[in-house]
Amino acid sequence: MNNNSYAAKLRALVDQPGLVKGYPIQKKILLLGLLTNSHLLYDGVPGTAKTTLAKSLSQAFALNFGRMQFTPDSKASDITGFELWNPKLGEFVFVPGFANEVCNVLLADEINRAPAKTQSGLLEAMAERQVTVAGKTRKVADPFLVVATQNPIDGEQGTFALTFAQLDRFVFSVPMPYAEPEDELNMLADPRVMLAELSARAEQKQTLPAMSLEDLLAARAEWAQVVRDCSPIVDSYIVRLIRASRAGTKEHAEFLGRLAPYTGSLFAEQVSSDDLAEAVALGASARAAVMLKRAACAEAYYHHDGPFVVDSNGKANCFVSPTHVQAVLPYLMRHRISLTRRAIRLGLTSEQFVNALIHPQCGVPLLSLIA
Repeated sequence: MNNNSYAAKLRALVDQPGLVKGYPIQKKILLLGLLTNSHLLYDGVPGTAKTTLAKSLSQAFALNFGRMQFTPDSKASDITGFELWNPKLGEFVFVPGFANEVCNVLLADEINRAPAKTQSGLLEAMAERQVTVAGKTRKVADPFLVVATQNPIDGEQGTFALTFAQLDRFVFSVPMPYAEPEDELNMLADPRVMLAELSARAEQKQTLPAMSLEDLLAARAEWAQVVRDCSPIVDSYIVRLIRASRAGTKEHAEFLGRLAPYTGSLFAEQVSSDDLAEAVALGASARAAVMLKRAACAEAYYHHDGPFVVDSNGKANCFVSPTHVQAVLPYLMRHRISLTRRAIRLGLTSEQFVNALIHPQCGVPLLSLIA
């Protein structure tokens, strides 16, 4: 294995000693987000290292980290900034918000505690990489990554659920479960964790970035080459997956036909084939297809072993396969499939549908792609 390649350095970050124990999948998805400049949403109960994960990996790249605690009285101007009258200068001066030209990684902590008007303050910065205040547009930092968190157990008490359009802006939605027992034991045995509050400043001084911003930009350039070289077969598979998630399409009807014999084993006993036919209210968008290809190419690049080489024909020696698409699909689609209220009452979840899409027996087939 070539440990000097950028892909190898990315993989090494997952096992780098630090304050976050375990969570290899969650770390990898965050690295894919950094690689593709994609925003992430983490769902988890309090105390599952969501904040620490985002902060520690931003420090690994020497990126500027910012944190905004969302509350019911938070304002959109806290994110975008605002203009303030300066009596000495006799003019309005701009006061930057959390989305500014310096912050690279913005932690939107408990984003669902702020009302929709405040949440929408992030949309322009996330999509356009800019903020507009008083008719003036200002660019945010490059890279700029939003890592949002929300607590799934709060329910409707004092929270404001993100709209479907807002959820679609987040490329990845990642669950943060409780840590594994061995990881919790390692955490208790690590003095850096136990004394983190007392030694926070000392730890920051001792922590050196594992990769520089220049390394990250170089890795992005190689990943971009993988995107350009991606096979039409993979593109076709992605389109079939996306269309199979949308009710009313031919691909969705074919998917339901293959799924019917496996309904009892993949879903609750009370769920019938007729229930599944009416379960999906809204499927994945065209944006999801674009993001899925970007993420699959990042997954292929992340696992690339050896030197990254571009031949005389301009083709890289890193190849994307449907397996890479399947690896990232659960984290890219779980928040993009909206179910009907009746389906939710029956106990169906979007995760079940996503897993069924790539099920080896009833999922979207691969062999039909080869013509």
